[in-house]
Amino acid sequence: MRHRKTLVWFGIWLACGMVWGQSAVVAPKTGQKVVPAEPGEVTPPAPVADIPKTQIESSLEQQRASVRRQAGLPEDKQDAFFMVPFPPLPPVAGVAEADCDPMPDKDLKPLAETAAVKQGLKPELVEAVIAQESGGKPCAVSVKGAMGLMQLMPETASEMGATDPFDPAQNVTAGVKYLKQLLDKYHGDQALALSAYNAGQKRVDDAGGVPDLAETKNYVGAIQSKAAAGAGGAASGGAASVGAGAAPKSP
Repeated sequence: MRHRKTLVWFGIWLACGMVWGQSAVVAPKTGQKVVPAEPGEVTPPAPVADIPKTQIESSLEQQRASVRRQAGLPEDKQDAFFMVPFPPLPPVAGVAEADCDPMPDKDLKPLAETAAVKQGLKPELVEAVIAQESGGKPCAVSVKGAMGLMQLMPETASEMGATDPFDPAQNVTAGVKYLKQLLDKYHGDQALALSAYNAGQKRVDDAGGVPDLAETKNYVGAIQSKAAAGAGGAASGGAASVGAGAAPKSP
C-alpha cells in the first residue's frame, strides 16, 4: 500500500515536471515567449530592443508631460521635449535699455540749455546728467521704470508736470526742475543733489551725506567729470545763486 502511494505521488510529480517544462507562455505586449521562473528566481527585464516602440513612446510622453507640468509651461507651449525656455537674463543694474538712437547734439543741446537757463543751472551739468542717465536716448527705460532722457520715475514725472516722459522737451524740462529742487534742498551741494537724484532723498537724509553706495559714488563722480569737461575744465554746475565756485562734498 505504501509503495502504491509512493508511485502515485511520483507520477504526479513527473507529470507536473513535464507540464512545467513545456509551458512556455506568450508575453501579452511583446509577443516574446517567456518561460516561468523557478520560485525565488528573478526574471531579467526584456531587452529594450524587444519592447514595442509604441510602449516606449507612451512612457516617454508621460515623462515629458511630467516635466512640462513641473516647469509650469502653458498648454500652447507644451509641444517640445525638454524645450523649457530659459528666463531672460536680468538687465545690468543701473543701466537703461533703449531701442532708439541718441538724439543728435544739435537737437539735444538746445533743450538742455533752455531748461538749465530757466532754472538757473549750468547747461553743462544738465547735459552731463542726461549723458549719464540715458546716453541721450529719449526712449530709455531703466529696470526700475525710470523713463526718458533724464530717467524720471512715473511719480516724479507727474509731480514735475511731464505728461509724456518720452517727449524730449517735457522730460528735460521736468528733470531739470526736479534737479533744481534738490539743489535748493541741499543748499547748492551738488554731490548731495546728484546723490538724491540717483539714490533717493531718503537715503541721502538717512546717511547725512552721500550714501555709501558704489553706484551712487560712481554716478556723482562721473557726472561731475562730464560737466567739468563740458565746461572746458571750469568748475561745473550748481544753482546760479550759489556760484560756480561752491565746492561740493566729496563722495
